[in-house]
Amino acid sequence: IERRRQVSDSLRDILTILNSDRPLAEILQHIVVQAKGLLGADASAIYQVQEGDTAIALQAYCGLREQQLGSAPDLPMTYFTEELANNGEPVIVSEAGPDGAGDPDSLTVQTDQEDAAQEVYCAQLAAPLRIKDELYGVLVLYYVEPRKFSPEEIELAVMFGDQAVLAIENARLRTRAE
Repeated sequence: IERRRQVSDSLRDILTILNSDRPLAEILQHIVVQAKGLLGADASAIYQVQEGDTAIALQAYCGLREQQLGSAPDLPMTYFTEELANNGEPVIVSEAGPDGAGDPDSLTVQTDQEDAAQEVYCAQLAAPLRIKDELYGVLVLYYVEPRKFSPEEIELAVMFGDQAVLAIENARLRTRAE
């Protein structure tokens, strides 16, 4: 009951901010802070996929260290963006393996730990940010410890991603109206 109350309060706070005239960067920052806290992540970030490229741009973050701000830490980003663009489902990179992470055929994709930097973050959950069937970017939650993600955690990450999409669409509409 307490967990549901926390989720409800967090989503209400985000909706309040979405309906304000706050800048997009401030709204996205609030979303990554809330997502990190409610999902027990060690860090979180929102990245925008650059058009026609596999490069990404950091838009908001919480918990990342200074040296991690230049690029997405520990992520096979080409793989992530291809998977997110192709299937539109959340992507999981975890040493914990596919057991207990939801339906592995429809919700998750497991990869090998290829990068030495994986010692820093052993598990990541990435929720796509899709705007009108186009991959805008990704909300990524980082975990130091290996773990399995429950269907509830995956759904909550997607809900935070949906809130980020609403913020981005609202900002685009404001820009057009101005």
